[in-house]
Amino acid sequence: MGDNFRYFSNNFILATAELGASSGTAQLSALIDRNSATTWSSASEGTDGTVSTVTWTPVSAGTIDRLWIKNHNAEIYKVYYNGGTANTFTPDITETGNTGTNSYHEFTAQGITSVTLAITNTITPNEEKYVGEFFCGTQQFEVENNPESYNPLIRKKGYDLEMADGGAKSIWLGEKYHADMYFPYVSTTEIVNFKDLYDNHDSFYFMPTPTESGTDWDGDSWLVNWVGNKDISKLTQGISKTVGYDVNMVIWEISG
Repeated sequence: MGDNFRYFSNNFILATAELGASSGTAQLSALIDRNSATTWSSASEGTDGTVSTVTWTPVSAGTIDRLWIKNHNAEIYKVYYNGGTANTFTPDITETGNTGTNSYHEFTAQGITSVTLAITNTITPNEEKYVGEFFCGTQQFEVENNPESYNPLIRKKGYDLEMADGGAKSIWLGEKYHADMYFPYVSTTEIVNFKDLYDNHDSFYFMPTPTESGTDWDGDSWLVNWVGNKDISKLTQGISKTVGYDVNMVIWEISG
């Protein structure tokens, strides 16, 4: 696998009602609130060797090929589908010595009626297991080449006030991820991917630094909208389609 920018579906886990757990059921909403700082945690299952599970059961059967968990403490864990530990993805998602707190997994598209995350041991031994975010979905596409320019920032919603003594007082109402990026030389094949992404007129997950199997992934991913104009039609250097297209994209994290 490469390490180029990737665009994904929305999370297929749509509601807390689709989630179940071996314990800590009151905290399941934390897995899909898009705030990895809030966590689901097991209860009375902190001893290493005691398996804690979280299971997603969608309303209708579906197909997934990507999964990640953020802000977790799982050292030994396994992910399987349709209720049986023998139902493993390809490649198998089984970690036995994980040290990273964010884990991203790619696998062959698999039809599922449920997905179970089973955690056996924690990175620091004998802690209650916890997870901050649980994503199941699909990859829309990986770019052929990373952008020539990428300008991410966290946009502040609030006010900066100059006080009487010349100092400043800042009021934070919220913060959201925002980025603009420029891709030159986009091929006639890839331009279709960008066109479809825009034409869906729907939110999607963006990941700038994918690293599989957890120990190196920084956990950066955001649910965003492509905002502004559909700026994908100009030819790079005005030459020809065989040279490629210019894609100027602005994405903004969704509200909520």
